[in-house]
Amino acid sequence: MTTRLMTLTILSLFLASGGCSIAQVQHEESTPRFGSSVKMAVQDQTLNPLPAGTEPVRGMDGKYTQAVVEKYQSGPKPETKSTNTSVADIIIGGK
Repeated sequence: MTTRLMTLTILSLFLASGGCSIAQVQHEESTPRFGSSVKMAVQDQTLNPLPAGTEPVRGMDGKYTQAVVEKYQSGPKPETKSTNTSVADIIIGGK
């Protein structure tokens, strides 16, 4: 009698665990595949090749380019530090 009960218990556990494997959820990636942003950009440009805005492109004139080159060649300017720094200025982020 106990072997029969033990066999039925083991058999029911086996069948129950086998039923759990049937209800598996199919896994799909939550992030787009690598390189998909480039493919999407190419598709968008193929569908609509016109530029997004009507403003002229900045940086195509000689004056602007010359100013950028001069600023680049002069390098960064050193910041002047104030000598009258108080704790309130440091906390508030003033001066």
